[in-house]
Amino acid sequence: MWLETLLAYLHFLLAFAIVASLTIETVLLRGEPDRNAVDLLSRADMGFFCAAALILLSGGALWGFSSKGLAFHAGNTIFWLKLLVVAAIGLLSMLPATRYGRWRRLAHLDPAHRVSPAEALSVRRILFVQLALLALIPLLAALAARGIGF
Repeated sequence: MWLETLLAYLHFLLAFAIVASLTIETVLLRGEPDRNAVDLLSRADMGFFCAAALILLSGGALWGFSSKGLAFHAGNTIFWLKLLVVAAIGLLSMLPATRYGRWRRLAHLDPAHRVSPAEALSVRRILFVQLALLALIPLLAALAARGIGF
C-alpha cells in the first residue's frame, strides 16, 4: 500500500513539473525571444522531457503495483484513451524541442538574433494545445480509476 501511495504521489508531482515546464515555455515565448530566453526555453524543455520520462516510469510502476491489478487497467478503454492523450502530448512536444535547438544554434552564431514573433507564436500555440490536452488527463484518470470504460 505504501509503495503504491508513494508512486502515486511521485506521479502527481511529476505532472505538476510538466505543467510548470510548459507554462514557463509559454511565458518565455511572448514577443521576440532573445538568446537568454532561448537558453531558458531549452532548459525548460529539458525539464519537460525529464519529467515526462519519469512520469512514464512512475505510471508504469503504478500500473504494475496497483492494488487493482494489470487486468483492471488493460481492459479499460478510458485508460487507453488517457495513454493516447499522453502520446499526443509527447508527439506535439517534438516540434518545440526541434525549434528550440535550431533557435539556440542561430543565437550562438549571432548573439543579436531574435526569434520572430510569428515563429514564437506558432510554437506557443502548440504549447497551449499540449496544456489543454494535459488538462484532460486527470479527468480520464479519475474515470478509469472508477471503472468507467469497461
